[in-house]
This record gives sequence, C-alpha cells and structure tokens, in this order.
Amino acid sequence: MKNSEILKTGNDKFLSSIDRQRRYVLRQLTSPRRCPNCAQDAGYFEAIGIAIDDLDLHKETADRPARCPHCHRGLEYKLPMMGDWYWHLIPED
Repeated sequence: MKNSEILKTGNDKFLSSIDRQRRYVLRQLTSPRRCPNCAQDAGYFEAIGIAIDDLDLHKETADRPARCPHCHRGLEYKLPMMGDWYWHLIPED
C-alpha cells in the first residue's frame, strides 16, 4: 500500500500491525511543527521536498536537507527519547 492509502484507511481491520505502525508514524510526520527561526508551521514533507508517497520508511532520510518553506533556514528533524518530534536549527556560518 502507498503511504497516502495507509493514512486514509480509518478501519484497523484492513491494516496489518506493521501498517498500523506506519500509519502512526505518517500521522506524526504530517502534523506540522513550528520553525524555531520564524515560528511558522513547517511540515516534514514540504521541508524535505518530497511527496508523502515518496517516503520509504525502511530507508533513512537523514541525508536529505530540510529547509523551512517560509524563511528557508536549514532545519534538522529531531526525535527525542520521549515526546514529539521537533525542528532544530542548523547553525549558519
């Protein structure tokens, strides 16, 4: 199934346990977080410049540079041990 199809599926009966976990991760990534530089909401997919169906959860995307779509500042995706993910500013020279 494509990522967008997994997100649209509301009934757990149609999803395997792995797909339910993928849906949880995709729901987290589709919820925008505030950019620490300009305080505008920046979604994960628009910041790294890919469509939701292009994300492969089996591969790392850490090599993709993320940029705030509003202020164009470099961002890093951070996932703490506890709590939700957030954006961290990449230091500029």
